[in-house]
Amino acid sequence: NIYNLINDRSNVPDPNDSVGKRKFVYTREPNYKSRNFLGFPLIIISDNQYSQRNAVASATKSFTTDNLNIIVIAQDKSSDGRGNPQGRETLATISNNIIKTINTNRASLRNNGLKNFAVDSTDFDWVEMNGKPTFRRVFPISFNQIRTTT
Repeated sequence: NIYNLINDRSNVPDPNDSVGKRKFVYTREPNYKSRNFLGFPLIIISDNQYSQRNAVASATKSFTTDNLNIIVIAQDKSSDGRGNPQGRETLATISNNIIKTINTNRASLRNNGLKNFAVDSTDFDWVEMNGKPTFRRVFPISFNQIRTTT
């Protein structure tokens, strides 16, 4: 599934943890003020939202469209060797790795029932969080499936 593809550090590495011990991919937005929050960057993969269309008369088969969002959030807290903040660059690197992972695994996704797979991307936006610029980009994803019931 998409979560497992993105959560695989060989596909989308965490720039702050090359070993893979830090939580990096979430299924919901974490509590940023919690003592347990491990910091930025992070990825949020929302639950599928689906709509059913064109069910067959016997109600054994229906065609659905599923939608989900992949959200990438990074913050200007680390810098390169010259002191330049890296939040936006980190966001771009993670975003590129997500797109590359999805594109190189399209056949596998299709074989697992995710047909007519479409990925869009919003431009990044930013807000100030705890006095630091925090960058966010959303990847809306949609795909079709044929669901069968018995």
